[in-house]
Amino acid sequence: MIRIQVWIHGLLHYLFVPLTLGLVISTACMETAFVWTRDGAWRLAAHFWFRLFALGWLVGIVTGYPLRAQLLSDWETIPLSSSPCSTSVAHRGGARAGDARRGRHACAVG
Repeated sequence: MIRIQVWIHGLLHYLFVPLTLGLVISTACMETAFVWTRDGAWRLAAHFWFRLFALGWLVGIVTGYPLRAQLLSDWETIPLSSSPCSTSVAHRGGARAGDARRGRHACAVG
């Protein structure tokens, strides 16, 4: 269950952070266009997209902090799948950088 929760938080955080970064740039451009042209349509559009930016920012914060806490938690106590590859990697502490160059894979024993 915790892996699904981490996956969902990671997916939402991965989607909403770039979305909000793009929205803040486009909103700033709309505000700039309003200042230059004094056209009320730009101000209205900027206000609308800023509301979506605020919602996206809130979702990014709400998913980011629990995701950080989950990733910093003690993953040693969470059981891995029963495949030999995942258990060998877990007991070895992960694959080393030079293993792939020497022809050894993470699933190799020894």
